[in-house]
Amino acid sequence: MARAWPGQICARIFPPRLNAERATALELRRESRHRANMDFALAIDHVQVAMPVSGEARARAFFGALLGLAELPKPPDMAARGGCWFALGDRQLHLGVEADFRAAKKAHVALATDALDALRARLDAAGFVTHDDSVIDGRYRFFTEDPFGNRIEFMDRTARA
Repeated sequence: MARAWPGQICARIFPPRLNAERATALELRRESRHRANMDFALAIDHVQVAMPVSGEARARAFFGALLGLAELPKPPDMAARGGCWFALGDRQLHLGVEADFRAAKKAHVALATDALDALRARLDAAGFVTHDDSVIDGRYRFFTEDPFGNRIEFMDRTARA
């Protein structure tokens, strides 16, 4: 069976009567549920990024002190596993310990901000190398790596004028 490419999948999910590029998020959710014959909606609750054993201090320094994310307490039964949880708006970013840790070089989390240039200056001043990427819908973005080598994307929350 031939592999379907994202554009082909999008064409199947979003029929011509609903232009996926112009539809609102609510319209896309309704159409997705309708096309999949689902009675429920899905949303991201949290994202987990891996880190090596004993990396909590570096995670707190980067995600907490440098990026300004508030650390959340882990449930007691999970705290013994190590790692850290951070508030990310109304979602969460979890850092989970992997004994055989390998940094994610392609897979990544994209974090949006209203102060992209200031955040980049802060990362640069802290010694984190940043790399530009193409602008998407007027939203500038760049990549860096967390202290463990995981790829992290930062982008404008809204398009620049």
